[in-house]
Amino acid sequence: MRTLKISLLVFILSITVSAQSQYLGHNEKILQNPYLSHTTDSTYLDIQQEIISIINKVKVKQNDQEYYLIDSLISESVSGAKVKFLFEYNIDDKIIERTGFVNDINGNWQIIEKDEYFYDIFKNLIREIYFDWNNVTWDSSTQFLYTYNQDNNLISTTLQSYVTSNWENEVRTNYTYDQAGNEITSLTEL
Repeated sequence: MRTLKISLLVFILSITVSAQSQYLGHNEKILQNPYLSHTTDSTYLDIQQEIISIINKVKVKQNDQEYYLIDSLISESVSGAKVKFLFEYNIDDKIIERTGFVNDINGNWQIIEKDEYFYDIFKNLIREIYFDWNNVTWDSSTQFLYTYNQDNNLISTTLQSYVTSNWENEVRTNYTYDQAGNEITSLTEL
């Protein structure tokens, strides 16, 4: 299996997102068709969600020989605001870290957040933890915990917030499945 790193151009109405490589010695491929988004929002969280959607689309296996991973994305709005995300992957090409930056008024990249992702031996995502940068250290903010049954079906998702040195449950969703592995119920607890 061959992995290609790509350069990607994405248009989000008034926002242009492009991938840039931070590493030397890898293959680059430019997609022929840009990804288009129909969102009219341009807040940081909206851009972040759109970028995650783009990554999921791009990581789709193209054929048995190649698929694409994104090293980084830069988004620039019409007003000139810029957001950058850098990505790290494990040996299984699963994302293990995403770091977010904003461009300050002097044109310098300022780190603002990072996310870390953890997997079980079956390559199931079991934990996502989100950190905010406070100019000195990383502060834990929220995390998602995932559990699976013996068939690797997701059976619960728990959102926790970091409050006064402890993780506190915010929302939990439980899932059940029929014998064919189809989800039949989901129950959200607040």
